[in-house]
Amino acid sequence: MAGGKKSKNHPIDEDLDFQQKMWRIQRAGWVVLALLMLVTVLGLFGGGPLSSAQALDSSGLLQVDYDRFVRMQSPQTLQVSLDEAAVHDQQASVWVSQAFLDRVRIERIHPQPERVTAQDGGQIYQFSVRGPLQVTYDLQAKGPGVYRVELGLPGAEPAVFTQVVYP
Repeated sequence: MAGGKKSKNHPIDEDLDFQQKMWRIQRAGWVVLALLMLVTVLGLFGGGPLSSAQALDSSGLLQVDYDRFVRMQSPQTLQVSLDEAAVHDQQASVWVSQAFLDRVRIERIHPQPERVTAQDGGQIYQFSVRGPLQVTYDLQAKGPGVYRVELGLPGAEPAVFTQVVYP
């Protein structure tokens, strides 16, 4: 080994300065791997406590449960809960921004809306209900990026949040 020194106890070349640098690099690598495993388990890449989140609209009548981190073309769910005060004449409506809808594919909505209309830069989903309403939107993101999601009651300030979509 070039630049090596003979060991006093063994008939081999050694470079203790180089070996100590390599040990430091190895320890740093182990720390990085351990941190990566920890944030993965916590949900940085989806499906954990760091990923699960909630957003409320300005009235407090609409709540959205969602994942902050999702994968492109993988199933994801937006769980929308409406308070009883948001139901009028057994009808409830949810507005979703068109900018968000253009970036996702809706696989299923449960319960099925009675009517869907375009209005105010988005779509309004109208449901027939008796009491509080829970709507599940099963979606798939079409591409990677940071998605700005706006969702709320028609004519009111929506809940606004972001989702990171990994490739």
